[in-house]
Amino acid sequence: MSKVYRPDIDGLRAVAILGVLFFHAFPSAISGGFIGVDIFFVISGYLITSLILNDLSLGRFSFGNFYYRRVRRLFPALLAVMVCCLAFGWFDLFVDEFHSLARHISSGAAFISNFVLARESVGTNGYFDISSDQKPLLHLWSLAVEEQFYLTWPIVLVFAFRMKRNIFRVALALAILSFAFNLYASPRFPIASFYLPFTRMWELLAGILVAVSSGHPFWQRLNSARARNILTTVGFLLLGIGFWAIDKTVPYPSFYALFPVVGTVMILRAGPLAWLNRYVLSHPVAVMIGLISYPLYLWHWPLLAFARIESPEFFTQWRWPALMISFALATVTYLFLERPIRDAKVRVQNWAVISLVAGMVTIGIVAKIAYVRQVEGPLSFKQSSIADVKTMIRNQPVAGKERLQWDVVTDNSGVSSLALPENAGSPNAIAYGDSKAEHIFNGLLRTESSKTWSFFSKKACLPLTPFPRKGSSEEEEDPACTEDNRVAIQYIRDDPRIQLVLVAFSGRILVATQRAYERDFPGSDGFQVILKSMQDTINTFQQSGKKVVMLLDNPLIFDPHRCVNRLLSREKFECGISLADHMTQFKRYYEFMSDLKKRLPDVAFYDPSTILCPDDFCSMVLDHKFIYFDRDHYSDLGAALVANDMLAHVNELR
Repeated sequence: MSKVYRPDIDGLRAVAILGVLFFHAFPSAISGGFIGVDIFFVISGYLITSLILNDLSLGRFSFGNFYYRRVRRLFPALLAVMVCCLAFGWFDLFVDEFHSLARHISSGAAFISNFVLARESVGTNGYFDISSDQKPLLHLWSLAVEEQFYLTWPIVLVFAFRMKRNIFRVALALAILSFAFNLYASPRFPIASFYLPFTRMWELLAGILVAVSSGHPFWQRLNSARARNILTTVGFLLLGIGFWAIDKTVPYPSFYALFPVVGTVMILRAGPLAWLNRYVLSHPVAVMIGLISYPLYLWHWPLLAFARIESPEFFTQWRWPALMISFALATVTYLFLERPIRDAKVRVQNWAVISLVAGMVTIGIVAKIAYVRQVEGPLSFKQSSIADVKTMIRNQPVAGKERLQWDVVTDNSGVSSLALPENAGSPNAIAYGDSKAEHIFNGLLRTESSKTWSFFSKKACLPLTPFPRKGSSEEEEDPACTEDNRVAIQYIRDDPRIQLVLVAFSGRILVATQRAYERDFPGSDGFQVILKSMQDTINTFQQSGKKVVMLLDNPLIFDPHRCVNRLLSREKFECGISLADHMTQFKRYYEFMSDLKKRLPDVAFYDPSTILCPDDFCSMVLDHKFIYFDRDHYSDLGAALVANDMLAHVNELR
C-alpha cells in the first residue's frame, strides 16, 4: 500500500472543523455541527491504518516509531493550548473555576478527559449542558477517545497482519460489536455513550474498513467516474442531513451518527478524482483550512469558553473575533510550531519529542497539584471580589457567627437526608422539600425562633406523594423521589414532637415536573395533578395536628460570578433582575401557588421577594455581600435575611 497524499482529505477536514466551529459559536445556525467530530474519527481511522499497513508492507513498522509520530503530531499544539489556558486561567478564573480547569488539564495530559467529563456530567445534559459551555478544555474528550483507541488497535492490526488473518473481517466484527453496543447504550446511558470509546470506536473502524478494503472486487466495480461522482454526491448529502437535521436533543451517537460516518466513508472511497473531491475539497482554501484543522480545533473552544465565562453579553460580542483569533493562532501554530518540528532533522526531532513528552508530563503534574492542593490564583486575594462561590460566598459570616453545623442522618438508600442541629435535642419544627428546604435551613437556625429545626430534603424532588417524577436525565422514572417522600411524610405525620412544617420547593422543578407528566400522559393537566397531590400532602400534616407554612420560591437570577469584574470584562453590570422580570419568569408558578392558597386557607404563605426585591429590583448583593451562592440558592447571609423576615411576618414560626 503506497503512501499518497490526498488533498481532498484535508478539504474534508475543513468541512468537519467548520461545522464544529459554527456549531460552537452559532448553535442555532447549524444544529448538527458537532458531527464534525465524527468525520474526524472516520478520517483518523482511515489515515492511521493506511500508514500502519504501508509500514508493515515495507517491513519497517515499529510501535516505538508509531507512538513517536503520534507525539510529534499531537503534542506541540496541545501543549501550547494547555499552557496558555493554565496561564490565562490563573489570572482570570475564580478559585472553583481554576480548580476545574486544572483538573481538565491534568486529565487532558493523560488523555482521559472523556472519562472525567462523563463522570462530571452525571445528572446534567452532558456535552450540551449549559455548564459544559464554560469548560475551556471540554473538547479534549475527542482526542482522548482517539488515543485510547490507538493504544489497542495497532496491536490488533499488527497481530492480524503477521498471522495472515483477514484484517477486514477483524475490523468489521469489532465495528459491528461497537455499533450494536452504541445502539443499546445511547438511549439508556446518553452521557456515557457520547463520551466513552466503546460506543465510538465503530466510527474509527468505519474509516479503517475503507483503508483495508481498497482492493476488494466490490469497490473495483465502483471505479468509474460516474460511480465515484455518485458516491461523493450522496456522501455530501448525508453530511448535509447530519449538519442540519440532527440536533442536541437526540440521543447521540445512536443510529444518527450513521449520517456523518457513512457520508465520510463514501467521500473517502470516491477518491481524489471524483468531481466534488477534485474541485471543491481539493481547492487551495479548503486544503489550507484542513491543514490547520487540528490546531484550529484546539484553539477555538478555549477562546469561546473563556468568553462565555466572562459573561453571556461578552460572548455574544466576541464570538466572531474569537473565531478570527482562532484562525490566526492555528495558522501560527501550524507554520511556526508543527511544521518546523515535522520538517526538522532527525536529531532535532528526537530532542523535540523528548521535550514534548517532558512538557506534557510536567504540565499534567503541575495541574494535578493545583487541583489536589486547591491552589488559588490572584483573584482569590482580591478584597473587592468573591473568589470561591461554592464555599466563600455560601459561608459568609452573619453577625459574627460562624457557619452552624448539623448531623445528617440518611436512610438505607442514602438518598434522603434528615438534618438535626448539633446538641439540639428533639426537633419540633421541620423544613421539608427539595434543595430549597435545605438552603433555608441554616438561616432558620440563625433566627430567634423558639423552634428547634430539622430538615428533610431531596434534590430536584417535589415534596409530595404519591407522584412519580422523572429522573435527572428525564429518561426513566426516579423511584427514590417517591419513596423518599413516602418516608418523609410518614415521619413528619407520626412524630408527635413536630408541631410545624415549613414546605419549600423550586418553581423550576414544579414546571419541569408538570411538563414531564404531560409528555408522559398527553392531554392531561400536569398542574392539576400536582396541585391535588400537594393539597393531599399538606392536609395529611394538618390532620395530624401540624401547622404548615409555605415558603415561596426566590427569584432566579444568574451565576454570582457575573457580578465580579474579570480580566477582560470590566463593564458596569446590574447584579440582579427586576421584580417584573421575576414575576414574568415565574408566572405559571405564581398561578399554581395562588390556586394552592385558595385550597388551603389555614396555611400561611410567605413570599421572600418582599425582602429580596426592595424598590422592585431583586439583587444578588446586600451591602457588598452576596445573598446568593449560586443562581438559585441563598448564601448563609441570604438564608438568614429571609428567615428573619419570615419570622417577623409569620406568627406560626415564632
